[in-house]
Amino acid sequence: MPSISISSNFSNFPLSIVNQYLPKFFDLNGDATGTINISGNPKKSNYSYLIEVDNMIFDLVELGKVSVKGSYNNNSLFIEKFYSNSINGEINASGFIPYNLNIGSNDIGKYFSDDSFDLSIYSKLNNLYLLTPYVSDLDSIIGDFDVSLELSGKPNKI
Repeated sequence: MPSISISSNFSNFPLSIVNQYLPKFFDLNGDATGTINISGNPKKSNYSYLIEVDNMIFDLVELGKVSVKGSYNNNSLFIEKFYSNSINGEINASGFIPYNLNIGSNDIGKYFSDDSFDLSIYSKLNNLYLLTPYVSDLDSIIGDFDVSLELSGKPNKI
């Protein structure tokens, strides 16, 4: 099996290009700058990444300036640090997701449904902008919100 060794530095890369490798229930947008290193082989790929995104949009949610650091090891996407800062507040997250990013896989972009994931998300917000695009009645609720969310289990059970 051939081996892989790729180091990539990029600047103002449009995230919309990677949507073809993501689950079909959301899109990413924004301009990314950072590094990705890929090693291993096509069936067992390994990544490390450090990325900053300007004007990031996750599905319908405007996240503002985002920085993310982590790795991937042939069946889990590790998020060491995710930080988002916008006029609406800040979000911090970490954890891992059983996700197929193996370059030579026919199932790239899909979850490993038999593996578990674990995500911890903490946010300090001045409105509920994360939910407003989905529940319009929340757009008039303002205040200080500290929100914690812990998700763990198998992707098809949540």
